[in-house]
Amino acid sequence: MVNDDSSKMRVIPLVNGIKEDNNRLMYLLNMMRDGYQNNRWKNQETGTIQEIYCDGCDLKLKSLSPTTERLVWLVENLKKAMGNRELDPENKATKHRNELIDHESRTLLEAKTNILNYDASKNFPHKWWVLESNSQPDIFILTDKYIFVGDVKGPEEALTKSTNMDMDRLQLVREIEGAMKYEKYNYVGGKQRQIISFYIVSEDFLGRNGNKEDLQKTMNGDPSMWDNSLKHLSHQSIEEIKETYIGFTTWEDITETLGFIFTDVQ
Repeated sequence: MVNDDSSKMRVIPLVNGIKEDNNRLMYLLNMMRDGYQNNRWKNQETGTIQEIYCDGCDLKLKSLSPTTERLVWLVENLKKAMGNRELDPENKATKHRNELIDHESRTLLEAKTNILNYDASKNFPHKWWVLESNSQPDIFILTDKYIFVGDVKGPEEALTKSTNMDMDRLQLVREIEGAMKYEKYNYVGGKQRQIISFYIVSEDFLGRNGNKEDLQKTMNGDPSMWDNSLKHLSHQSIEEIKETYIGFTTWEDITETLGFIFTDVQ
């Protein structure tokens, strides 16, 4: 989720423009470059737009919960995921979570039992045994054919690569996985919708140290940008997640190509 107010304010006119003319969504997607698969998206029919979620939209940010498999892996591998980090001593959940780190069998069993017995189609509750919170894509668009997941980054930001409980957990990966789970439990027959993911960044973002390299690694399928975030999944499942990524574009390109006017973009 974007933390930069100026980038957040650009999302609203972009989304409103797409609502006014659905073809703008296809034009936006055509602008994406350096995806995991070359020409993954080009002039494809996006389908009929059903819902759009964003901060400031009529439908607020879509909240996507982690999968059961992900939470069980974290319970079993919390020490590995945390690395050298230490838990907050003021947090009431720390006692139980330290027991998970120490692999105390009774606590491990209790945590896994709670996760496995919970209705996976619902959001997990705020309990000590839930070690990853929901993700919230900046742009989440549902059509009758696709689910589009857009992660927006401000000029002073970098790609978000960790959570409080895992040093290797990329934000976009969480959002893709959450979208796949959402579709699993919400499609109503017929062919399931495909997930398509992308970044929108700024030229200033690209100029900051390391950001362009991270996008290059994302395009190349580098394990640091994908596999390390998905240790709970098989190689085939990881490939399916990588293949959703069609690349990135910039606000400056959107202004030039689509004619949107953003007050802070020259």
